[in-house]
Amino acid sequence: MLITELGHETTSGTLSFLFYYLIKNPATYLAAQQEVDRVVGRSSVTVEHMSKLPFIEACIRETLRLKPPVSLISLQPLPETTEYPVIIGGKYEVHKGDVIIPILHKVQQDPVVYGEDGEQFRPERMLDEQFFKLPPNSWKVGLIRQTLCRAIADGLLALWEWRTSLHWAALCMARSYSLHGASPAKLQLPL
Repeated sequence: MLITELGHETTSGTLSFLFYYLIKNPATYLAAQQEVDRVVGRSSVTVEHMSKLPFIEACIRETLRLKPPVSLISLQPLPETTEYPVIIGGKYEVHKGDVIIPILHKVQQDPVVYGEDGEQFRPERMLDEQFFKLPPNSWKVGLIRQTLCRAIADGLLALWEWRTSLHWAALCMARSYSLHGASPAKLQLPL
């Protein structure tokens, strides 16, 4: 039950933020759309498509970095640690039994790791090559692997369906504009 609820809520939340970031970043939206069009075309999204959509995956990783669906995790020093206090970062003492609760969206915007623009949506930084070079523990989404895979698959399907819906809406708007004497060429839609 918990996994089902976790997958449902985290997927819908992640997709909401993904679409928000894509709408706010038209060039990124266009790049994502072109990748889906090139790989999927007019067919239905399948599991085989997933490995061929690295930019979409980077968009989802970047969304999860900026807006992780689980925003806090609980950490403790390793149980086999015998010397206390444990010093973290050269200045923070952690005593036996202390719990550390990092705020993930702040950790995942660390300018040392992500640069001065760490609070901005820039999926290029999460493409496979750069993503796998990130320092350990600098990207923690608080999700189990199956949920992340489901978010990616659902994201691809939703993006494809959304793009088709936007295309249809743009055609209707263009027709409406031309029926009212306006030029459809003046429409500024990310299609």
